[in-house]
Amino acid sequence: DMTPAYSTMSKSDFEYIRGLYPDIKIIFLMREPVSRMWSLVKQRTVSKLGKPELLEDINYLKEFSSVPLRDMKGRYDHTIRVLDEVFPAENLLFAFYEEIFESADSSGVFLSKVHDFLGLSSKSAPLSAVSHVNASPEVRIPEEFECYLSEKYRDVRSFVFDRFGRPRGWAE
Repeated sequence: DMTPAYSTMSKSDFEYIRGLYPDIKIIFLMREPVSRMWSLVKQRTVSKLGKPELLEDINYLKEFSSVPLRDMKGRYDHTIRVLDEVFPAENLLFAFYEEIFESADSSGVFLSKVHDFLGLSSKSAPLSAVSHVNASPEVRIPEEFECYLSEKYRDVRSFVFDRFGRPRGWAE
């Protein structure tokens, strides 16, 4: 799947899913929250609206990132707590987007981890060759907005670091 929208689901939503599929396995993929939000901003502002000049407007950027549903997509601490409450630990795999793209063979390592979690044979599919889907335009994040988001998601990073250690590619 390619959407972080599942992060916005409530506990009752997840309970409903578990009721339908009691043995379901959940793979929760997280991306460094500042990078995730900046990617969303660029994708929506440039690709959808066609207004790249807004990427320099700090008021627009703050307003865009403050929309509750957009913000919730990076609140991994909330989502992880809910998943822990609803699903048994052996049915949860927490992983990081950055693991997929960090080196030439990292996609294969990541996919092997997923295959093991799902109980699949590594021989059942090729375990490499991933590509970015819906890649956003290459534009540098304005420093002021980066600092704003870093502060905004400080508690999320702390939670993730405490739980999993510091993922590769995540800022302090």
